[in-house]
Amino acid sequence: VLGMQDGPLMHGACAATAFTLQTVAEHSLEMKFLPTRGRHLVTTRAFRSGELVLSTQPYAFVVHSQYRGGRCSMCFSLPAEGAQLRRCAGCHTEYYCGPECQQHAWRAYHRFECRVIHDAPEIQYVLPSCVRDEVDLAVRLLCLRKGGASTKGQGGGLTFADVLSLESHIADIRANPEHKEGNVRVAQLVLQRAPGLATQDEVCELLGRMQCNDFAIWDSLIVSTGAGLYPAAAMINHSCDANCVVSYDTRTKAQQFRALRDLAAGEEVTHCYLDLAATAAQRGSNLRKQYYFSCVCKRCTEDRKTLDMMLDGSLPEADSRQGDLAAAGTLHERGTDLSLEPAVQEEALRHALSLRERLLNPLNLQLMSTRCHLLNILLEENKWAESLPLCRQVVDVYRHVYPPNHPMIGLQLYTLGDILRYLGEPRLALPSYQEAFRILSVSHGPQNELVVGLAQLLQQLVSSSQTPSRSDCCGEKTVSPRQ
Repeated sequence: VLGMQDGPLMHGACAATAFTLQTVAEHSLEMKFLPTRGRHLVTTRAFRSGELVLSTQPYAFVVHSQYRGGRCSMCFSLPAEGAQLRRCAGCHTEYYCGPECQQHAWRAYHRFECRVIHDAPEIQYVLPSCVRDEVDLAVRLLCLRKGGASTKGQGGGLTFADVLSLESHIADIRANPEHKEGNVRVAQLVLQRAPGLATQDEVCELLGRMQCNDFAIWDSLIVSTGAGLYPAAAMINHSCDANCVVSYDTRTKAQQFRALRDLAAGEEVTHCYLDLAATAAQRGSNLRKQYYFSCVCKRCTEDRKTLDMMLDGSLPEADSRQGDLAAAGTLHERGTDLSLEPAVQEEALRHALSLRERLLNPLNLQLMSTRCHLLNILLEENKWAESLPLCRQVVDVYRHVYPPNHPMIGLQLYTLGDILRYLGEPRLALPSYQEAFRILSVSHGPQNELVVGLAQLLQQLVSSSQTPSRSDCCGEKTVSPRQ
C-alpha cells in the first residue's frame, strides 16, 4: 500500500489527519460522517452571505499542460511584456517568472522531482491536456511522498497522509471496465515519468483519489489555469443547490469558499462540482460517471421537471422541423471550430442562432450556448452595438440557471456594463456594474483584484461622466458555458 508518515485519525467511520481536523475547526467547521453522505463539513456557528467559510492551501498543484512554458509553473502568471520565463536548468520542463518563484517552487516541491523528471524518458506522443495534467500531478505526488514532504510554509503541515485520507472509489472504478482500463493506461505513463516510485496498482489507487477529489484552479474570470489537491476542501459535499462557491488566488493558490447565502449553525457546507448549465439528467450522468453518486438536492428532485422544461424545451413548431434543428446543431459545431477563420465562425453562428431562436424555448441551453459563442466573437471584433442585445439575453438566462450571487451572473453583468460604457452610455452601465460588484464581492471577496478594480471603476463613474477610452473596455470578461 502507499505508505504513510502519520496515519489518518479515525473520526466516526472515516479518516482525516489531525492537521486537517484542526484546519476545519479553526474555520468554525466540524467534520462529520454519515453512511449516506460520507465525510462532510458542517458549520459550528452562523455565517453571513459572502463570509469566508474555508481557506486552505493545496498539498500539490500543477499548471495546465497547455500553459507549460507560457505561464509560471509556481504562480501561474504570464511573463511581463517583453520578458521570458526562466526554464529550470535541471529538468528543462518547469518555467518561472523570476528567481523568487523558482526558489519558492524548489523549496516547496521541485527539489523532490527535478532529478526524477530529468532522468526519466520523455513521453514520445501527444496526450490530451487532461491526461497530461493527471500524469504531471500524479508524478508530483509520488515525488513528494518519496521525499517525505509537508507543506509547512506553504500550507502549514499537510503530508501525504492527507492524500491517503481521500475517498478513492477504487471498488467502483474496478467494477467499471472503461474507467479501470483508462486508469491503467494513465498509470503506465506515470511510471514512465517516475519509474520505481510505486507499483501500477498503487498508481491506479492514487489516480482514483485524484479524480474524485482534485480541483480545477481558476482565475477571477473562472478560466481554469491549473489543478490542485486540497484535502480539507475535498470533504465538502456536492449539491446542485449549493450554499457556497469557490474562488482562488492563483498566485498563492489559496482556495476560498464563501457563503452564497446566510448559513445557520449546524448546516452542512456544500458546493457544486460541475456547471449548472445542464439539465438534471445531464448533471446526474456526469456525477455518476466521475464521482459515483447521484444528487438528491431540491433542484434535482422537486424542481427538476420545471427547470428541465425551461432549459431543454422547444417551441411547438419544432416538432415538424427536426431537420432545421439538426442543421442548427451542425452550424453551431462549425461556428465553434477554432480551426476556422472568425468570419466563417461568425456566419455559421448567426445562421444557427436564427434557426434556434425560431424553434427553441428562449431559455434553452443550446440557444444560450450559441448566443454566448457568437457574443464572444462580436466582442473580439469590437461590435459593441450587436453585442448588447445578446449580452442582455445571456444575463437573463444566467439568472434562471445559476443561484443568486453566483459569479457567472456577476461576470456577465460586468461585461454588460463594459459594453454600455463603450457605447457611450456610462449612466446606463452603472446599474450593471453595481449589481456585478455586489455579486462578485460575495463570490470572490472584497479584496479580490477583480473586485477592487471594479470598485475603482464605479468610483470613477460616479464622480465623472467622461466616456472611457477603448483600451479601458473589458469585454474579455464574457464567460461562455463550460459545456
